[in-house]
Amino acid sequence: MRIGIDIGILSVDSSTLSSGFLLEIIRNLAAASPNDEFYLFGIGRQIVQPFTEKNIVEKKIGTSIKSPVYWRWRQNIKLPLALRKEKIDVLISIGGAMVSNNIPQCLLYWDNWDQHLMPVADKSFISFFKKNIIRSLSNAEVVVVPDNATQLRIQQEYSVGADKIICLPPVASKQDQQFSDDVINTVKKEFTKGKEYFVAAGDVLAEELVFLLKAFSVFKKRMQTSMKMVIASKNIAEDLSFSEKLNSYKYRDDVVLFSGPDGLKLAELVASAYAMIHPSAYFSFFNPVLIALQHKVPAICFESLQSGVFSGYNLLTVQNDNYNDLAEKMMLIYRDENLRNSMKANEVDFTSEFTMDNVVQKLREAIYMAAASTRK
Repeated sequence: MRIGIDIGILSVDSSTLSSGFLLEIIRNLAAASPNDEFYLFGIGRQIVQPFTEKNIVEKKIGTSIKSPVYWRWRQNIKLPLALRKEKIDVLISIGGAMVSNNIPQCLLYWDNWDQHLMPVADKSFISFFKKNIIRSLSNAEVVVVPDNATQLRIQQEYSVGADKIICLPPVASKQDQQFSDDVINTVKKEFTKGKEYFVAAGDVLAEELVFLLKAFSVFKKRMQTSMKMVIASKNIAEDLSFSEKLNSYKYRDDVVLFSGPDGLKLAELVASAYAMIHPSAYFSFFNPVLIALQHKVPAICFESLQSGVFSGYNLLTVQNDNYNDLAEKMMLIYRDENLRNSMKANEVDFTSEFTMDNVVQKLREAIYMAAASTRK
């Protein structure tokens, strides 16, 4: 089978943890499907880690994001011509900009992209995307989502049938053994000079970081502690507005920014933390939460993202728009040792559900489900 993957939005900037995860899925999908050919249609900008798999062919479609007119031209004229030329059997579309074409399509609907301005994309793409989201969800044979909360939302807001939605689980860290005390102490010395810390790990919007800092201020003021806050996110390094706010922050010396977390380093950072905070109410990159559960670290996440993915696990949830609630939950974990120990006792089965093999299998099911449909 010839499978097309429109990675236009990912080739704009693959610097977020979520985008990097999607690219990793593509690599593993190709490796698990040696008899299939994958044609990746980008916009000419370099992926951070170029593909080396023999059954992946990269094709340049367009050169840059310019305007909604440009995106309509790319998606409705240029890309369909390329799909016909390469005789593509099914198309995976990432980012919601569906193609006007008779080829069966599988839409990867990620990170609630219609609810906020993606920090990795030009505003003109956002405009184009928001105007096309209803048509995109309607036209797709299969819609792939990252969590049950997103599935429920698009069912309710866009009347998407449950029978055409497939939910991909997050993936646990490959480091399945608990880190030694020596490793944990080394990580603490590296990032916080040996002090305990909360880690906010995951993709996040600048305004959500301000929310996080407000909560941390309340926590520091009331607890009078040397506790640090490590913010681990790839998409904050170049946000000048946040940097300016952070420089004038009262507890600036207690905040550490780490803009390059992935793989083993991300696992070490989360596993060594006093507690982990999923910092965004929009981004659905749950892998850091899984790492926390995997390494017995208490975790906090927003109510809007607390979905069936983690039902049955002992997590604390906070209201989306209430930083005082987040501060209260941080203080609760800090003060209540019994609660913290009970949260560290989560038992999670990482051998089957939360694996890359399971993610690849579910995505293969989505592809073949889409390919089996007949378009008129």
